[in-house]
Amino acid sequence: MSRWLKIVFFLFLAGFIGFMGLCALGYHILMRSMPVTRGEKTLAGLADTVSVHRDDFHVPHILARTETDLYFAQGFVTAQERLWQMELWRHLSQGRLAEIVGPSGLPEDSLMRAVGIHRMARNIASRLPAESRTCLQAYADGVNAYLDAFGNKLPLEFNLLGHRPLPWKIIDTISIMRWLCWEASPSWERDRTLAKIVHKIGWSRARRLLPPGTAPSPELESIRWRPASRPSPRVASNAWAVSGDRTESGAPILAGDPLGAVSLPPFWFLVHLQGTDLDVLGLSIPGIPGIAMGRNRAIAWTFTDLGADDMDFVIEETDPTDFTRYRAKGLWRSMEAVSETLKVRGSEPAVMTVYETVHGPVIHSDPGRETPVLSLVWAGSRYSDEFAVRRRLMKARNWPEFREVLENYQTIPRQFIFAGTDGTIASQAAGVLFRRVEYSGRFPVPAGRFQHPPAFYSLTDFPPKVNPPEGWVAASGPEAALEKDSGMITEWRPRRVRQMLSADTVFTVRLIQDIGGDVISDCALDLLPRILEALTGSDMDAKANTVYDRMADWNGSMNTGSMEAAVFHVLLNQITVNIFKEELGDLYDEFLMLHTEPHEALFRLMVPSTRTDLDGMRPYEQREDLRTLIRRSYLETLEILADRMGDDPSRWTWGHLHTLIFKHPLGRHSLLDRTLNLGPFPVKGSAFTLFSSGHMLNDPYAAVWSPSARFIADLSDPDNTRLTLPTGQSGQPMDPHYKDQLPLYLTERSLGHLMTRKKILAQSWDVLTLIPGGTP
Repeated sequence: MSRWLKIVFFLFLAGFIGFMGLCALGYHILMRSMPVTRGEKTLAGLADTVSVHRDDFHVPHILARTETDLYFAQGFVTAQERLWQMELWRHLSQGRLAEIVGPSGLPEDSLMRAVGIHRMARNIASRLPAESRTCLQAYADGVNAYLDAFGNKLPLEFNLLGHRPLPWKIIDTISIMRWLCWEASPSWERDRTLAKIVHKIGWSRARRLLPPGTAPSPELESIRWRPASRPSPRVASNAWAVSGDRTESGAPILAGDPLGAVSLPPFWFLVHLQGTDLDVLGLSIPGIPGIAMGRNRAIAWTFTDLGADDMDFVIEETDPTDFTRYRAKGLWRSMEAVSETLKVRGSEPAVMTVYETVHGPVIHSDPGRETPVLSLVWAGSRYSDEFAVRRRLMKARNWPEFREVLENYQTIPRQFIFAGTDGTIASQAAGVLFRRVEYSGRFPVPAGRFQHPPAFYSLTDFPPKVNPPEGWVAASGPEAALEKDSGMITEWRPRRVRQMLSADTVFTVRLIQDIGGDVISDCALDLLPRILEALTGSDMDAKANTVYDRMADWNGSMNTGSMEAAVFHVLLNQITVNIFKEELGDLYDEFLMLHTEPHEALFRLMVPSTRTDLDGMRPYEQREDLRTLIRRSYLETLEILADRMGDDPSRWTWGHLHTLIFKHPLGRHSLLDRTLNLGPFPVKGSAFTLFSSGHMLNDPYAAVWSPSARFIADLSDPDNTRLTLPTGQSGQPMDPHYKDQLPLYLTERSLGHLMTRKKILAQSWDVLTLIPGGTP
């Protein structure tokens, strides 16, 4: 071998060895944060030994002798699997995102500092009763025990961003609780967007977009709003319970599929807590101890968010020479000023001043200078001990105990669905809902008309439904419980639930699971006759007539292989574009980011019984009758589908357009996309089917929300509880449990879980024993 060949060979060999060394180092860095699931671990802060039994899908069954040890172990185990998610959420909730991501996080941080969730959390923490404080501290101690033991083996995200977590505190848990209430409220984006539309096109035209309600005040025209930052939350979960009189087992069956944004890791974390007077299995939220929905030995419960308008914007009367002086109840007052320092990674800290009135924090980008000053009144800012409610729900043994707990539930309005081993099924709306007098919460209200302090409905204003003669109770988003607040004219999914639960059949767990997978769209069945009527008699080519004939015979199914579903959704999108885009201009995308309002507006225009005249919706010279507009939109639809999937309509499918991608917060970077994200996967359903997988009208047609979990409880057998996540328990991409539930989720199969201690101990699962010791 020549000298040069030897040099090349050895250089190649050295490079190869170096490359393999880097790969090995990278693999080591990625794998060292994998959770320890076997053996023993001595931890300071425990009162007694705790055993953690992880099943084949890494669902922890925590067996302890004291309640505080249960929460300690829950904090430890959750941190093992979801530490990055917990860290991200506490920074988001407290307006500290820029500490992790740099200046790009400042807009979100500024809003959160103004709203003041961290200030609310401090206030709540200072007023907590001893029992709640002890339990929350135990959870925090468990998280910190993990940080102490494995702080040098942090998950991938911490290494990529060079970030180190601080110790967990009670205030972190409370902040996340309140932030999640904020995130679940549709009011922030909805009220602001509708107000901007009224300002742009005037009330006479804008009212055609909205349910009947109070007209806005004249001051609305002078308010300038910041652009919308995110879509409004999806209010579309399903929950129901069937009486034992109608089930094969003779005991009730309860089901729930809480809807949420498609994300990685999943919103929920599955856990079973057993010890003292607690034996509860279900869905927990990372960063928060206990179970949010699930079952114990005697009852099961689930809920849906009702999407109530839980915010009011108050137009303050301010001194023209000093905007920090305002009039309230006839007296001039000075706003309270709070200085907030925002740390920014890689930059100097930013300092902002937050002003507060008696109504709430001032929410405006330019207060008092060119536009009116707005204060935010948010029902979620009131003091309440959310954990105490959760703790009592987990221990409730029957319907009277459960409903008594709901009397103290003082946060986001929800419809709770209950089932008990004694045969009781029930439905109850609960939460904080404004009792508005002489004004609508849909638009900002002058301070002189605003009722301060605000009044709220109580639990007695919403009578429960207990053991109804039809043998079932259900909730599917906004419905009768919110007649005082809603204004919706459609109820497509609730209607479908009623149809299926009213069927003359004997229900089983399998049948209940199939109902949750139903994809018949009553929305399509309501709108289709109007579309077909408009197309009848049109001069169309052979392809257009073939598609028309297929649509005329369609049953409204949103399966992935449906050509008709693809045509319907693209057509609906084109009708939306042709009616609203030119009219709304730069507000068009913001309008489409709302959840129900665009569909509601279309329904009013298209369905004869609720139709609003299209004239007046658009300028005179651009008027077009609805029939002509639908025909034009139909032909545009055929062109779009041909461009996307070819000229042959038989090859057009809904699943080709409607896909599901699970995106990690860092997966937007092209280098991390394949490592962190999962998908795309064809997915059936739509926003208004029971299997809900909705897309944004302004960003068709990828699903952006879907069931964040699936839950079925058979009250005849605690070991026949079905709980499934979209992807997996772990938040670490290299962990096999990062995505091991995905095949079940995509094929609508469910994952069974045990509750009986004897059966758990008999399994050959990984067991981690936590032993008290060391110095706290």
